Amino acid sequence: MSTYLVFGGTGTVGRRVVERLARAGAAVRATSRRPRTAGLPTGVEVVTPDLDAPGALDGVEAAFLMWPFHSAEPARPLVARSSAAPAGSSS
Repeated sequence: MSTYLVFGGTGTVGRRVVERLARAGAAVRATSRRPRTAGLPTGVEVVTPDLDAPGALDGVEAAFLMWPFHSAEPARPLVARSSAAPAGSSS
């Protein structure tokens, strides 16, 4: 099953996205600075927002990110990491 990654899953917008995805039966991984007190629906995987952690993007098919900046420049590392070919692939 594909997993949807929601950055800021406990924020005003992110929480609503997480709740709707979970209600629709989707597999959801949400980031939170305080996973233990996130208060998200049962079944939602809550993680700290560390993309360098092993497995952080495993199984992620799509991501939701409410970008608060006026420039996309700070997102370059995230885009590069998420679009990199998986280890062992020929591309």
